[in-house]
Amino acid sequence: NTTLPAIDFTGADLSGKSLMSVDFSMCTGLSASQVLAATSLTNVKLPAINFSGVDLTGKRLFGVDFTKCTGLTGTQLSNATNISNIRLTSEQYESMKTDLPSGKTIYVNDILTRIP
Repeated sequence: NTTLPAIDFTGADLSGKSLMSVDFSMCTGLSASQVLAATSLTNVKLPAINFSGVDLTGKRLFGVDFTKCTGLTGTQLSNATNISNIRLTSEQYESMKTDLPSGKTIYVNDILTRIP
């Protein structure tokens, strides 16, 4: 895993990049559209990003840590291709669990949880 220091990503182009095992949690200026421009996201820890209204259709989000993010809905995540092992807080999970695809395995407050 690579933990990045507090870097300002304002305007950074991540398109075409494969992001694997990167911890962006201390970074600033990173938007949902920048992150989603990457070709793949695997085991990435995100900083506080607002995902309100963002289309996740077809995105592979294996192991992405959304615990600092806001505006995320179960419907958005259901539209993604792969949400296995994503990380959510219990508050996030409770607010969206009825819209999440059943049978998937995710982490809720770091506890492996199977969506009913």
